[in-house]
Amino acid sequence: MIDASFRKILENSSLGLVQFLVRKNVHPNTLTWMSFFISTASCYFIIADQYLLALLFWWSGRLFDGLDGLVARAAKLQSARGGFLDISLDMLAYSLVAFSFFLRSKFDVLWCLVIVGYVMCITTALALGSVETNKDNRTLKLAQGLAEAGETGIFYSCVWLYPEFEKVFLLIWLGCLFLTVSARFVRIYQKDVK
Repeated sequence: MIDASFRKILENSSLGLVQFLVRKNVHPNTLTWMSFFISTASCYFIIADQYLLALLFWWSGRLFDGLDGLVARAAKLQSARGGFLDISLDMLAYSLVAFSFFLRSKFDVLWCLVIVGYVMCITTALALGSVETNKDNRTLKLAQGLAEAGETGIFYSCVWLYPEFEKVFLLIWLGCLFLTVSARFVRIYQKDVK
């Protein structure tokens, strides 16, 4: 929901950095891997109950994730492999963070449901996106929804900053994931009416 707006802000505010990375021949896939490793470093800090460090590593990794596509387009290095790698590592990072919360919480089943929600969200985003028109210049077409990358980061941030309300945030987030998936099912059935 907020990802498209954030992408525009990042694109406009990082022109100099993107050009620098292109001049230095930094491959977009290198940024994708950096994003993954930095983001998943937050897993250690989740299990260690060091939430501010988890927050710092998560958002730092997400910024690198936003740069990989910008560098790919600027350097004319967009590829199916890059898009595949980006979305695959993104979903692995989101799931590993949820799994780290699961371990830290002594196996709270709600965190398992979050991972199931992620599987359904990305599956429906890719499936619906493949039949909708691609309005931007991205390799993969993803259908928009209520729960996207930006909202995931906000959810994690809320849990890190206010851990005493973790259950409340979990229930709200599970509702957002359910609404996102449900809305995509409605959209595809509306498209396919004969």
